[in-house]
Amino acid sequence: MSQIVKTRKFPRALGAFGALAATAAFLVAWNRMPTADRPEYYAFADARAFWGMANFMDVATNAAFIFVGAVGWLRVRRSGQWPGKLAPFGLVLAAATFMTALGSSWFHLSPSIASIFWDRLPMAVGFSALLGLAIADRIDNRAGWWAMLALALISTGSLVAWRLGHGDLRPYYLLQYGGLVFVLGLAVAKPKGEIANVALLTALGLYIVAKVFESADRSVYEATATTISGHSVKHLVAALAVLRLYWPRLREPM
Repeated sequence: MSQIVKTRKFPRALGAFGALAATAAFLVAWNRMPTADRPEYYAFADARAFWGMANFMDVATNAAFIFVGAVGWLRVRRSGQWPGKLAPFGLVLAAATFMTALGSSWFHLSPSIASIFWDRLPMAVGFSALLGLAIADRIDNRAGWWAMLALALISTGSLVAWRLGHGDLRPYYLLQYGGLVFVLGLAVAKPKGEIANVALLTALGLYIVAKVFESADRSVYEATATTISGHSVKHLVAALAVLRLYWPRLREPM
């Protein structure tokens, strides 16, 4: 074994094994991913209307994304804390976050397959920007650009095809969940970059918490005596996850 380790055969063998494992995981995940939304997905717990607005809380909590999108845009443009090579990724992510607020608000006003399309479209761009940002920061700037553009085109194209009745939601889910796993793995493998790992990993952790609240929509609504639902909390925590990438600073201790 010691002789193998001294050569390049061991790293190559490890890389090949990792590639095979990743391919196997991809195939298993692809076959298990939902191809469409469950009908009950559109039955949100908090359907209360205020000031003539249906599903008020699920709509209003999207204001958090407007705030975070604006903060992110201003910090990249004005604070001088973002390195020049990463600025485009930060701006795209901020713009996508802002547009997610509009798309999600439109969806929650009248939940349906037609309206959720406008919710998912900017989210797909946002996830593509996050992956591109991580790749540019930890691997190569040009690779990050190509990754962001390619993923944005593929994911939005697949959503358009799904909306027109062709294809399914698996590419979108793969980008979201597979992308998060990839960013996590990249943060572990290459912990040093312009974006501190503490910010990157905290953002990922907060997003996981947001998804937990989303899955516990009605349980949270009942536990809080119908004060706020899990889906509304999900909006707030997910916005906080994006904010963590911009605040308080990029260059902070591990």
